[in-house]
Amino acid sequence: ATWMEASTMFGAGQIVAEKSLELCVFVVRILQILWRSAYSDGVPPDEMGLIGFLRQSMVYFPFGDGYEGHAEVEEALLSLNIKIYELIALVQLGASKHNVTSPVLETEMSKWTKRAIKAMVQTLGISIKGQPKIGSGTQAQQVAVSMHFRHEHFVVLLPVVWQMMCGTDKKDAELLLAAVIHYTNDCPLASASKALCTQFLTKVIETQWSRSPVSLKMPDFLTQEAKGLLAKWAAGLPKLLWQLRSQNIDTSMAVSEALRLIHQRTQLLDSTARAGLQAGLATLFCVNVPERGIVYGPFKQYPPDIQRTVLEIVSYSTVPSKTLLQAIQVCFAENPPADQIRVFAEEILGW
Repeated sequence: ATWMEASTMFGAGQIVAEKSLELCVFVVRILQILWRSAYSDGVPPDEMGLIGFLRQSMVYFPFGDGYEGHAEVEEALLSLNIKIYELIALVQLGASKHNVTSPVLETEMSKWTKRAIKAMVQTLGISIKGQPKIGSGTQAQQVAVSMHFRHEHFVVLLPVVWQMMCGTDKKDAELLLAAVIHYTNDCPLASASKALCTQFLTKVIETQWSRSPVSLKMPDFLTQEAKGLLAKWAAGLPKLLWQLRSQNIDTSMAVSEALRLIHQRTQLLDSTARAGLQAGLATLFCVNVPERGIVYGPFKQYPPDIQRTVLEIVSYSTVPSKTLLQAIQVCFAENPPADQIRVFAEEILGW
């Protein structure tokens, strides 16, 4: 860290694609692995080795802020910043579990967390003006996600988002959640990150609004506003499942499993929202379009495991609507499913 602080490589206009940058990323990677291995559930505030490293690193954090130029440099800076996000998240998570006896250190850690969250949400496509909180004068706007931010970066970043959400205050957790939802909505249908986002948001829903204890159950760290964000996202899942068809089976499976969980074990949606989901589910089977007649949905294109999951979702509805049940019957009459799916539908729907 002393070498990083003394170096001019992070000064304005000094960043170039050279071995020193590559070495810097490599060194931080080693430190990240060491501290993650030693303190996977949070670094205690008295771990002065990491605290000292972060104090020196924050001089230039986020590294290369606003840099545009050489692709190799942009990727290296992105990788470096994500590693620092995780180290800050580990410190913040540790502080939430231990008493911070130094007011100065507590103030420092709070500032580091705010800066990290602001940089993280910008990485996911949201720029924050002012303090990184939703409401109370904060202005958020959409920005372009770096063209060098790929799925492998997102795979590394998402666990850090989770750690930060568990260790920070509710409003900052809400902002991180909003950034993930924004990113997943912008992901192309065929993107592998679409499935990963869906699984992450499903995990958040399960830990926060499960009707019964689960192994992932966490303390309530989200606001009612965050619940509204997730409810709005969930309301769009039937449409997403319809759009996906057979383009991205992994995402289709993740979406159908999310809907099953929401219906079966959570308190996320009220009765009105659940009724809206039923209307969306009906389109997966068929819908009567004026002047066109019956238009069949993508249900017949799904593999058997997704077909079973969709039918389970219907069965978990408190009272399946007449429209939804009729849509299933018309779909099955025109496009008979495999015998195992037909028998399964008869069993769970009581036909």
